Amino acid sequence: MDTSGRTPLHLASGGNSCDIINTLLEGGANENSLSGDGEAPLHVAAACGSVAATQALLAAGASVDLPFDKDGSSPLSIAALNGHADVAKVLIRHEAGLGATDSEGSTALHQAASKNHAVVVDVLIKAGASLEVLDKSSRTPLVVAFDDFGRRARKDGQTTIVTLLKHGANANVQTGGYSQLSCAAHANSLPVVEALLAAGAEVNAVRKWTGCTALHVSSEHQHPAVLEELLRNAADTEIYAMGGQTPLHVAAYGGHVHPINFLIDGGAMVSAKDEDGRTPLHVACSKLDCSAIHALLRSGSDIQAVDNSRCSPLHHAVNRIEHWDSAADVAHAVNLLLRWGADENAVNSQGKTAREVLQQVSSFPAPFPDDTTQVQRLLSKAPQDKTWRRRGWLVLGRTRPNRVKPKAKNEGASTRSSTRNVRARDSATGARFNAAATLEQEVEGAIAPRDIYASAAAGLSNLVAAVLGLREEDVFRSVVGFL
Repeated sequence: MDTSGRTPLHLASGGNSCDIINTLLEGGANENSLSGDGEAPLHVAAACGSVAATQALLAAGASVDLPFDKDGSSPLSIAALNGHADVAKVLIRHEAGLGATDSEGSTALHQAASKNHAVVVDVLIKAGASLEVLDKSSRTPLVVAFDDFGRRARKDGQTTIVTLLKHGANANVQTGGYSQLSCAAHANSLPVVEALLAAGAEVNAVRKWTGCTALHVSSEHQHPAVLEELLRNAADTEIYAMGGQTPLHVAAYGGHVHPINFLIDGGAMVSAKDEDGRTPLHVACSKLDCSAIHALLRSGSDIQAVDNSRCSPLHHAVNRIEHWDSAADVAHAVNLLLRWGADENAVNSQGKTAREVLQQVSSFPAPFPDDTTQVQRLLSKAPQDKTWRRRGWLVLGRTRPNRVKPKAKNEGASTRSSTRNVRARDSATGARFNAAATLEQEVEGAIAPRDIYASAAAGLSNLVAAVLGLREEDVFRSVVGFL
């Protein structure tokens, strides 16, 4: 016996030599002797994955369910924890207790799930291990697998979870207020999301404290494949989380264009308002994300919508100066909004226009990072710029009237369908459509919807359409002036 109380049989059990083990047993070694830590030779064999040693000890009469004094683990739990499927099979054949628990209430299946040992999980379940047994923290093996999966999201973790679900684990158990579907969405694991949905997971399950669904989570973290799968399974796009935010608000906050497009194609309302009365467009403008702003505008967001403080998206963009955002970034967002018909004369609840808000925040004593002259210039020139854009629209309309015509009142499909068609044409025709889409903008201060033909426009009308899409105002003016 060494200083830790281990006998020669303990040491031999860590190897795979039956001859040595049998010799020791024949010499009177106790197959159930415990070390100073309460460890038996069978515990050592199970931990080391020694099939031959396990068989020899069991044949000599070793107790198959003898608990390890240190934490109460059975040999089967130790084998499961270490991923030794072959040892687990031997122990099961010798009627090891599948429901034996350690000091934490964990079974062998909990242990295998905690370390993502999918093969051992499969062996235990096929032998009859319970999928719904709870440990002392009220966790099922599936919840334990998700606890580890959420931290590491390893490939073998996906396999373990899918295995548990295929064998009938409850897909709707929550832990910490989270649904397992939200955890899988956060980890961007499409295989686990698919397995959960196939196992009957509630696609619209909400987190207890925040009200977020898996769709909110995938929208926040820009996981388009997961988001699309959720929408395919009828995820509700209009569930309001804390603060009244829909998944589209969350996607707009993150500036995630792909989720924005997927959500709108899935029926999300661009006009939805949070508790502060903000639409997703307000949110995108408050983040100065021009890609998100553009995606929302193309999908029909109301550029004149106001929040509870009567602030328009333009007010929100201008107000970012107060938060020390780059004046150049503010200018890009303001320019985009003005080109899409934002009303620079709209006033908020304090009676201030966007220009007056800019003047107010620019006068603060704080050292702003950039000069706001460019933004002020855009706002002051907005009325004149509208005239130039209107003139460009008329030039195109008169040049090829058959290419641009008003849509009949009874023409067109649903909003969801038209949104999808608009984006499909945009993908197919690239910059030409982006340019032509500008034609949908204001005529005498109102939005004028136009039917832009998908066939390639030719000659001068194509040129003017491209001109209308130019981001640089000086170039736009020069070309339209020439026309």
